[in-house]
Amino acid sequence: MKVKGSYAPPNLEFEVIDDGRTALIRFYENVEPYEEPETETTPATSGYTFDRYTITRPYSDELRADIETNAALWLDFVKQQEHERLAAEVRAYRNALLEEIDWTQALDAPVSAASREALRLYRQELRDITERPDFPYITTWPERPVITKDAPDPVDEAFDVLTGGENNA
Repeated sequence: MKVKGSYAPPNLEFEVIDDGRTALIRFYENVEPYEEPETETTPATSGYTFDRYTITRPYSDELRADIETNAALWLDFVKQQEHERLAAEVRAYRNALLEEIDWTQALDAPVSAASREALRLYRQELRDITERPDFPYITTWPERPVITKDAPDPVDEAFDVLTGGENNA
């Protein structure tokens, strides 16, 4: 995950935590200096941007040596773990957005034809998020269209008034 820091980190940080039961392992790559000029509202800043990948593992005396000896394999493993975690988070959010508007796609949903079509396209954009090359690291969510209700059918309204709202057709 891309982050900013005030110092250039080492390639690997290994920390024993949780009263010696757990190892916190951080890998860093793509470390680059940055400078942001002063603006009307913020002072000038500088530091470093870098990709940081973090994992925890049960601590053992051999773990640090194994990671240092096989750093490239561990880094690939940690990247894959992060990718899977972020992908699951993005999919869960995307699925929640889809569930909110599932009802709009039913043929008898009280939405205008224009809204139904806009929502169909929106739903497709949501489903396509997982196909983007930057998935799951950068997710630009499409804007949800406004739902306009379809004009009620005057015959149905009149029937509802006459029958007290009990449409038994």
